[in-house]
Amino acid sequence: MDPISYIIRLSSFQPLIPSLSISLTYPEQLNRRLSLAQGDLLKLSFRLHLIPEGSSEGDEGKPHKAHQAFLRLRHIETGDEVSRPFSSSAATGRYKLDLKLKRGGTFFKNHPGRLEVTLIIGSFQSSSPIIYPLGEITSAFPDLSQNKDAPEFSPEDEEWTLRPEIHHIFREDQKMPPLFLSQVFAALTFSPWLLLLPLWAYLGANTKRAPWSSPIELASNILFLGSLVGFAYIYAMYWLRVTLFPTLGALAAVGLVALFTGQHSLSALARRRVKETKKE
Repeated sequence: MDPISYIIRLSSFQPLIPSLSISLTYPEQLNRRLSLAQGDLLKLSFRLHLIPEGSSEGDEGKPHKAHQAFLRLRHIETGDEVSRPFSSSAATGRYKLDLKLKRGGTFFKNHPGRLEVTLIIGSFQSSSPIIYPLGEITSAFPDLSQNKDAPEFSPEDEEWTLRPEIHHIFREDQKMPPLFLSQVFAALTFSPWLLLLPLWAYLGANTKRAPWSSPIELASNILFLGSLVGFAYIYAMYWLRVTLFPTLGALAAVGLVALFTGQHSLSALARRRVKETKKE
C-alpha cells in the first residue's frame, strides 16, 4: 500500500498595522508598499492545514504545526537580513507574530528604506519549505548608518540587552548534631561490650568445654570467632564508606566461613558433652 502524500495549505494571511488591516491568500502579495515608523506594531497571523493529496478543493484538512516558521526582513540595498520566529498553536494551526519596532529597532534604524518581507515555513511533512514573498515595506527611520558614534545595538533592543546574572544556589550542608550528643550515642553503642565480661563471670562462663584438643578444632574455633569479628567489621565499613553490593559480597563470603566452622565447632562440643555424660 502506497503511503499517503500530504500537502500543506497556507490560508488567511493577515498583516495588520495601525489603521490598516490586510488579508492575503497564498501566494498573493501586497499590492502596495507599507510604511513603518518607530513605535508602530506590525501584527502578522496565518493558519496552516495538512491536507491529503488529491482531496477536494473544499477540504480544509486538519491544523498543522510546522517545524519552523519565521519572517525574514532583507534590506534591498545592503542585503542585510533579520529574522523573527512566529508563535504557534498546535490545536488551531494558527501562527502569529507581533513585530514591535522597539525590539530589533536598531536594525530598522541602521537600514532605512526598502525591506523585502518573506515568510518561510519548514515542516517534516514536506521535502521543500514554503517560501512566500509577501512584498515590500519601507522603514521610515532616519539614516543612522553613516553615524560612526551610533552603537551597534541600542539599549532599546530588548533582544540584545544584558539579562540578569544567573546564580546557582546549592543546598546548604546538613547541620551536624552537637559533638557531646554524638559521643553519648557512641558510648551507648559500645556499652554492651563493657557488660559482656562481667555477665560472663556472673554466669560462670569458662573455657573448660572449648574443643581445643586437636589443631583442626583449634583452627575451626579461631575461624568461627574471627568470622563473628568480621561481621562487625563489615557493618562498620558499610556505615562509613562501602556501598551496598560490595558489602553483600563480603557478607556472603564471611557467612560461608561462619556456617561451616560454626557447625564443626558446635558439633565437636556436642560430641564431647555426650562422652562426658556416658562416663558419668
